[in-house]
Amino acid sequence: MFFILGTGRCGTLSLANALLEQTACVCLHEPEPTLIAEAPAYRYGDFPADELVALLRATRSPMLNHKPYGESNQNLSLVIPALEQAFPGSKYAWLLRSGLDVVASLVGRGEYSGGLIGHSYEQCTPVQRRWIDGRIRGDRCGDVSGEQWRAMTAFEKCCWYWSYVNRTIDQDLQTHIGQERACLVTLEALPDHVGQLVDWLGLKPHSTVQMRYENSASYSLHSCDVWSTEEWGAFEQWCGPLMDRVYPDWREHRISSAEPPASTLSGFGPGESSGAAALNREGEQRFQSGDLGAARSCFEAALQDKPDDAETLNNLGICLWAAGEMGQALLCFGRGLEAAPNDRSLVLNAGQALEACGRRQDAGALYTSYLADFPGDQELQRRLAALGGDAVTTAAVAGS
Repeated sequence: MFFILGTGRCGTLSLANALLEQTACVCLHEPEPTLIAEAPAYRYGDFPADELVALLRATRSPMLNHKPYGESNQNLSLVIPALEQAFPGSKYAWLLRSGLDVVASLVGRGEYSGGLIGHSYEQCTPVQRRWIDGRIRGDRCGDVSGEQWRAMTAFEKCCWYWSYVNRTIDQDLQTHIGQERACLVTLEALPDHVGQLVDWLGLKPHSTVQMRYENSASYSLHSCDVWSTEEWGAFEQWCGPLMDRVYPDWREHRISSAEPPASTLSGFGPGESSGAAALNREGEQRFQSGDLGAARSCFEAALQDKPDDAETLNNLGICLWAAGEMGQALLCFGRGLEAAPNDRSLVLNAGQALEACGRRQDAGALYTSYLADFPGDQELQRRLAALGGDAVTTAAVAGS
């Protein structure tokens, strides 16, 4: 008997189907009762362990149709101690997916937002409502205080969910199972290692087991490419420790998603000799050499000389963007646009920063406003066209 544990359906369904179709076992994905309500209640202390053990024994069996029984079910991740009590000696495969992808999917679905996939709770189907009501809460399981939970955004709660479920799996496997009957495999590496997993589970394959991924998302993901600085901070707080352990290169995604355009500092001509101009020239040189701290100091000093200088605000915005302070960068771009609404560098930089934050409508509004005065700008036309239906017709950047 074996169980596949994880945080969601991507991968767990695919692996269950592959094992069911291509090996001599019965592997079911989230069979009834799915434990949507029972598993969280068990963690809250509201569902007695002996009752859960009895329920598991009444609805599962080590053999089914004379074949070994396996189950792939995210809700089992919360009840490992009860599973082991009900079926001692079983094997457990921890199927781990990168938190970057899981959080992008959860947020895109609308988890912890009161609805699902753009629908309010009242618009959801009865099955969807069961999942909404059954989504585990950090305050009720004692992982965070009630005050903390209420203050967390839906994005933070999705990060917490990935962290909590995987921490629970890790701790329970170590405490109740041991290394000989538990294994960790990442979803990303699964296609190359599914044969080894089949061997470890002791299954007899009909042929070489092949993976095909199912249950692909039918909704827009909140990709890490558009996460704000605050969202990256929440992800680091909750998911960073396990990501460091299993996906040590994960921070490269943050670098690439936050990287500003390489050549968009305003620059100054040799004839400009004011204090602000000189500080900007020095700041640009520092920026190009990679010394962001010194560059920022130069640009901030230049603003003391000329507080509303659009070029300085543009340069400081780029510097802040490169340092990962996207919110402050947008404030700089907004102040610059108030002073010079048709400054092309500011429009281009502010628009790209808004796109990077997922504020595509605001970026479209900015491009539209600029193109009303300069309709021949082909680069801005291309950027607006790439936004498609997300473009709107009212400017909304100044004062962001």
